[in-house]
Amino acid sequence: MTNGLGRSCARCDRSSVRFATTWPEGRICRKCYQTATRIHGTCPTCRLLPGLTDGIPCCVDCAGIPKDFHCTRCNREDEPVRQGLCAHCCLTDDLTIMLDDGTGRINPALHVLFTALTTQEHARSARIWLIVNPDVTELLRALATGTAPLKHDTFTRHPSRRKSNSFATFSSNTASCPPTTGTSNGSPAGSNTKSVPQHRSNRP
Repeated sequence: MTNGLGRSCARCDRSSVRFATTWPEGRICRKCYQTATRIHGTCPTCRLLPGLTDGIPCCVDCAGIPKDFHCTRCNREDEPVRQGLCAHCCLTDDLTIMLDDGTGRINPALHVLFTALTTQEHARSARIWLIVNPDVTELLRALATGTAPLKHDTFTRHPSRRKSNSFATFSSNTASCPPTTGTSNGSPAGSNTKSVPQHRSNRP
C-alpha cells in the first residue's frame, strides 16, 4: 500500500482514482471518503466515525483528522454535501424552493409531505431520488403552485405513471393526499413504493 502522498488510496489501495482528501494515514479516495463519513457509532459518544485506528472506525479526534464534519447550520456530524451543509439541511433547502407556492412560502397543503421528507432518516437518498427523477420534481412544482390539483387523478394520469403512482402512495402515507383506491395497469395504484424514499424519523 502506498501511503502519504502516494498514488494509491491509503484505505483501499486503489490507484487511478479520484481523491477526496488527505488524512493522517494518507490520501483517501472519494469512495472511501464517502464510506467513512457515513459511519456513526460510539467513540465514546454517538458521533461520526470517519477515522481508523487499528482497522476500527473511530472519530476525527481519535484519528487525528483535521476536519470538522459538523453541519454549519444544524450541527449534525455527517458528510458535508453543499457548502458545509449536511444532506438533511440541503434537502430542506431544496424542498423549500421546490414546494414554494409562489408567495415565498411552502404550499400549506404540502407541509405534511415536506415534514415527512425532511425528517426521515435517509435524507441523502431522498435528495438523489429527487435529482434522478425530474418528472417527480416537476410534478411537485406543479402541485405547489396549484397548476396541478393535489388529488389522485393528477398522479394516475401523469405520463410517468410508475414513478408518480409510487409518489402518490408516499403522499397518502403522509396524509398529504387522500388514500389511493384506484388501480393502475392491473395493480393497486401506487403499489410500487420501492423507488420512493421511506419516511423514517428515528434519527436526530
